[in-house]
Amino acid sequence: MQARGYLRRKIGKNVNLFVIITSIRKASNTLFVGILTTKVQTFLAINTWRASICTRPMFDQVNLGPHTEPIRKMIYDSDPKSVTDYPIFFMTYVNDNQMPKDLIAHPQTRRTKDGLLVYVFIIGGIIYNFYVNSSRHFPPDHVLEATIKPGNEMYLYHIPPGRGWDLLLDFMG
Repeated sequence: MQARGYLRRKIGKNVNLFVIITSIRKASNTLFVGILTTKVQTFLAINTWRASICTRPMFDQVNLGPHTEPIRKMIYDSDPKSVTDYPIFFMTYVNDNQMPKDLIAHPQTRRTKDGLLVYVFIIGGIIYNFYVNSSRHFPPDHVLEATIKPGNEMYLYHIPPGRGWDLLLDFMG
C-alpha cells in the first residue's frame, strides 16, 4: 500500500510509535513517559492531513484550509513545531466494558468555546483531538497541559464508565 510505504519512509522502517518507559495511572488519566514524540505527532498529523486532502465522503468534514501546506511541510520535515501550534488531546473510553472497542467513526470538525478549530477522530476507543491554532484563538489550558510534549510524555484522559455513550451520541449527532 502506498500510504504505508510513505509512513515507513517518514517515521522509520519499524513503525513503533510508543516506547513506553513509564506509565503512571490515575483514576482520570494515564501519563505516558518515554514515547517517541516526533513519530507520534507526525503519525497523527499524517492522518489529519490525509483526511483533509481526501475526496472520500467519510472525511468531508476535515478541511485544514490554510493549514494544509504548513502541516504538509511539518510532516515532510518531521518537525512537530511548537506544542501550541498543533496540540493533540487524547481521551479513551476503553475502560468501560459496555463501549465498542472496534469503532472507527466519521471524523468531525468542532470549535471550542473560544472559536478554535479541532478535528476529532475516534479510532478503536481512543479519541484524538487535533487542534489547529490561530493568532486569535489559543488552545485551552487543559489541552496544552496534556498534549504530547517535547520531553516525550503525554496524557491519556479516561472518560468515566457510563459517560462514553453520552460522548458518542453527542459526536454522532
